[in-house]
Amino acid sequence: MAELLHRRGHRTVGVLEGDPGTSTARQRGEGFAARARELGLTVQTTPAGFAASTARVAADAMLSRGERPTAIVGHNDTIALAALNAARELGLRVPRDVAVAGFDDIAAAGWAIVGLTTVRQPTARMAQRAVDLLAGRIEDPSLPPRREVLPVELIERTSTGGAA
Repeated sequence: MAELLHRRGHRTVGVLEGDPGTSTARQRGEGFAARARELGLTVQTTPAGFAASTARVAADAMLSRGERPTAIVGHNDTIALAALNAARELGLRVPRDVAVAGFDDIAAAGWAIVGLTTVRQPTARMAQRAVDLLAGRIEDPSLPPRREVLPVELIERTSTGGAA
């Protein structure tokens, strides 16, 4: 995502963070920020929680700053959709005035009226792996904890100036 925004000419990216107490928010935040900084992007982070209501308040605040970011990344698509709504109500055009992207590729992200750029995760495969790993630990509690990383896919849509 950082590379896409960099290629599109963005230099300041706002990140609306999910709940910082979760591993999902922490890993997404750290991974995005590390790559963004490698590319020379300035990253502005704001806690948003994972709920639409708290994300909306955070997005309003971020977009109302004097030096607002030219792109916003939400730690999930619900947060990103809240940012899209906030931008529209502030009279900003997406993606011309501000690009918006998220994570998860929920169904609403692909609706024509939204066109949210997002990172698609293999959720069914993730769930199956979690069940398999849990079953293995139940069968043999001495098994060590295991971490697996599954591939994701960047889905470019109109919210960042991508394909319609």
